[in-house]
Amino acid sequence: MADAGIENVETQARRAIFVAVATAFLGLAWPAALALRDPLSRLRHPAIIDSAYFAFALWAGASLLIVQVPGGEWKPGSVRLRAVRWAWASAWLLFAVHVGYAFHFAHGWSHAKAVGHVQTTSGFGPGIFVSYAFALIWLADVLWLLVAGSSYTSRPRLLGWSSHGFFALIAFNGTVVYGHGLMRWVCLAVFAVLAVELVLKLYISPKRDTHAPR
Repeated sequence: MADAGIENVETQARRAIFVAVATAFLGLAWPAALALRDPLSRLRHPAIIDSAYFAFALWAGASLLIVQVPGGEWKPGSVRLRAVRWAWASAWLLFAVHVGYAFHFAHGWSHAKAVGHVQTTSGFGPGIFVSYAFALIWLADVLWLLVAGSSYTSRPRLLGWSSHGFFALIAFNGTVVYGHGLMRWVCLAVFAVLAVELVLKLYISPKRDTHAPR
């Protein structure tokens, strides 16, 4: 029975890695095809929009994986953590690609134009620096996980709460607060699922000991 359980966990981890890699591939290929088909610059270029949703989907999936890892398996070498590493790094890659499309098609690689867009959208142009911080802090988090897994998995819980809370806040603002149409509600539903999963793990099923978020 124990061997069957271990095999099941390994199968789930391999499936999660496959889904993460497949999503990353689609998240790179589809927006690239849109960019090649339509090279005209504009704020809501399809490559910008679709790359954002691919990045969000993989961020949400990776966050769900992080919440679901049992406390005893939150350590270097575990198959579940390996799946988290693939998903978390792939999600950041898609986000970086999205930022590239946004600066290329919407802002002409101009920081000043990006500030102007944020000013028009939110009323606070310097808020662009929050987006820059988000990208850099997330990159640092990814590199920490990939390069120094032992210290990453033993970091203070408060640091994990703070970083993932910040990531979730920025993702919520980008997809729900400033989102458009049907996808705004789809993303809101995704956040609801993540919230329910977190509550279940922390309060309803504490014996599973996830110690999430990390």
